[in-house]
Amino acid sequence: MAQDLLAPPKFKPKSLALALALVCAFPVGLCVLEVRRGSWSWTELAWRLGSLFVLCIAVMMGNASLVRYAKRVTPQRMPYIHAAIAVLMGVVIVFTLTVSLRGTMLGNAGPGYLFMLPMMVGMVLAQGGWGRRVGESLHCPTCEYEFTFAERDAPIRCPECGTPWLGMLRKGRRVKSIKMMVSGISIALLGAFLFQPIFWLGPLARILPTPILYTALYMDPGSSLDAWDELTTRSISATSTRSLARRVAAHRLQHQWGSAADKWFEANVAAGKIPAEIKEHLYGQSFATRLDAPKEVQAGTPFPVRLQTSRAATGLSSQLAVMFAGYSLDGAEPVGRADEPAWAHELRPSLFGDARINFQHEFRIDTPGRHTIRATYWVIFQPSFWTITWGPDGTPIRPAAATWFERSDLEREIIVK
Repeated sequence: MAQDLLAPPKFKPKSLALALALVCAFPVGLCVLEVRRGSWSWTELAWRLGSLFVLCIAVMMGNASLVRYAKRVTPQRMPYIHAAIAVLMGVVIVFTLTVSLRGTMLGNAGPGYLFMLPMMVGMVLAQGGWGRRVGESLHCPTCEYEFTFAERDAPIRCPECGTPWLGMLRKGRRVKSIKMMVSGISIALLGAFLFQPIFWLGPLARILPTPILYTALYMDPGSSLDAWDELTTRSISATSTRSLARRVAAHRLQHQWGSAADKWFEANVAAGKIPAEIKEHLYGQSFATRLDAPKEVQAGTPFPVRLQTSRAATGLSSQLAVMFAGYSLDGAEPVGRADEPAWAHELRPSLFGDARINFQHEFRIDTPGRHTIRATYWVIFQPSFWTITWGPDGTPIRPAAATWFERSDLEREIIVK
């Protein structure tokens, strides 16, 4: 349904509710799928869908208020009403990407879509300024012929173009507003400039002053590989380096599908410009997993033990590998050791998942009582997919070029009845 931006909104409450239902259907379906797969609990599903439901109610109430307000404003103010309604719908879209899909690849991409909100406002204002209406005169909706007839003498059709116009007349003379068009285009471009530097940062990186380049990369650490390469050649203060390193580490842990800042970060690590605690935070938290096993089992009954990985973050110039040493029961020799390293792309969750099953092994305990299962593995970062092997002592041999090499142990107590 086409909408005249100079006329009151046509979107009725029922139509808006249907539109919101269609927008939310996809993320709601994914949420239910994740519960069925066991990645999310019913509690997680409840708060995600509850938050989305509350937001949709707020959007419908906001839209109703704007529709009522539109009946009292002049036609030249109407584009602002439509711009506000566009923002309400945009908020729902961004919310579904950032909250309803949080922890997935699409959810992590949500913040990158924030530029859509100012662009929506700008485009609506630009279109409204192209032909806004002023004054109290009535006009044909097709050719703008002015209605100057008395009500009893009015023709059924427009004398100029023949369009049936009774009940369809437009209030106000259509005129262009250069100010509104310039404002709309400026808001759209400024929104793209501030919230999505990827549109301009790469080509302009070499000519940008260092403070502007630094600020743009701080706002969007995943923005542009060329821009990060350029910043690597610039000199910035120690305080700025530490601040940007913390920002890069936080971004890497949230966006585990690659980092354009990887080369800059490791160059500064090698130069000793990044404190050890920031390096440990980045590498130590890059792999997040938990030992999944039943709390209670029957003696002599087989049961699965596995790792559920929720994060396996890696960059462009470093690769994450996990050497899994196996599971041990009550301190006995481990079983289920992986002969080769598992890499980040084999460990991290799928596109729409919160967790991925890795290193599954089947146990059977015949003795009732309390028992402890321990999982042991090494997290290794190195420049490429080089081979990693086990040493004679049962520990992996550290690669010469490894930037991180750390052992981790997870334990779980199981009651055998």
